[in-house]
Amino acid sequence: MAGSMNIPVILYGSPRIFDDGNEFYFREMEGAFLQLRQILGTDLQEDKLRERIAVRNNLRKQIQDLRKAGKLPTGLLHRIASSGFPEERIGEFLRENCLSADNHRVKLLLAGSIPGYWELGEIEASGAMVAADATCLGDRFFRNEVDERMEPLRSLYKYYVEDNICPHRRPQDKLLIYMKELAAERQIRGIVYLTLKYCHPWGLSHIRIKQEMGYPLVRIDDDLSSPAVGSFKTRVGAFVEMIKAQK
Repeated sequence: MAGSMNIPVILYGSPRIFDDGNEFYFREMEGAFLQLRQILGTDLQEDKLRERIAVRNNLRKQIQDLRKAGKLPTGLLHRIASSGFPEERIGEFLRENCLSADNHRVKLLLAGSIPGYWELGEIEASGAMVAADATCLGDRFFRNEVDERMEPLRSLYKYYVEDNICPHRRPQDKLLIYMKELAAERQIRGIVYLTLKYCHPWGLSHIRIKQEMGYPLVRIDDDLSSPAVGSFKTRVGAFVEMIKAQK
């Protein structure tokens, strides 16, 4: 239980190296699902899992199409990624409410640790837009679909554990390939690289990503304190002005 809140906590191991101990880590996830069944007092039926996987895949495809067309703002994308609303309601909302992007703005890729609520606003205030997002709650969260041909639990393991391209995984080639493809697809002109204090995977990956991506990049460290807001605003503003001057 989580302290005095009486909240069940399920822990299971996940690999740091791709293609390492797949069967062991699958059993870890399988055990976590068993605990979840016991906590909820219900049976996770295979046909029901298949149904929900298909519904979630449809939402992923819808979001991918909207993002490619520039019709889904990054701030809304983050809210969807962290939302617990049913996929059907989210899909309906997106069909009725998404807007076209302002293509006259400088297009940036936001990479690194999960941003706070204010960073996206400051980027937009500088005259730029986050056309691509490689943070944990950005485009990477919806980058592909769960394989519906496999046994449901196996397919969920492959998607959420084995194919996870968080920078804590080694080697990081898959993450870099994805970021390069995303940057080219969205025609970005620069990268805002956000590192949160104690989020070491992104912090330690900064040099390699900067070298291999080949775009202008500004790295900004954030410790979630108030002075960080002013520093972020100043540095992003100067970065955007530099890109505009290059044009």
